[in-house]
Amino acid sequence: MLYPENIEVKIGFDKVKELLIEECESSMGVGFVNKISFATNFSTVKKLIGQSAEFKEIIQLGLSFPGQNFIDPSKSFARASVENSFLDEE
Repeated sequence: MLYPENIEVKIGFDKVKELLIEECESSMGVGFVNKISFATNFSTVKKLIGQSAEFKEIIQLGLSFPGQNFIDPSKSFARASVENSFLDEE
């Protein structure tokens, strides 16, 4: 099925993404939200719904979820990509 290029705006998905970005604590989170797009593949949508249901259950049951102290590893990855270099375990 074909959808218009502006489907995200028509259904308000762009506003949801803006709200998510406001809650992001790092540039990694913003980058991830910016990659989210309208999905039409059934297996992809099913997977994403399952992930959402799992997170909803975590919240509803009051289970512990690590929601802070995320570290952006991209600088470390850049250093490790240099030939004959490595990262310390810390």
